[in-house]
Amino acid sequence: MHAPTNMTLAEFIEQVGAVEKAPSSTPRDQIGVVEVLEGGNGTWHKGTAFMLGDGGGRMRQTLQEVGWDNDRGEAGRGKPVILVFLP
Repeated sequence: MHAPTNMTLAEFIEQVGAVEKAPSSTPRDQIGVVEVLEGGNGTWHKGTAFMLGDGGGRMRQTLQEVGWDNDRGEAGRGKPVILVFLP
């Protein structure tokens, strides 16, 4: 999936369908995204989690501000952003 890096985290989570795919009774603090990082030898590590119910304005941060920018996933550049959507 490609997304503009000036999109906020909240916009991204909602536009990929995480809200509509979650059961209607799911609290917003349980809907979000977690970055996973490849650890090698078939292992994965949990990265930063961003949930719609997070306070402090985190959902207003852009994809670029959290490091998910144009340098990620391009041929010959940084590793791609791999995400798991919750719930």
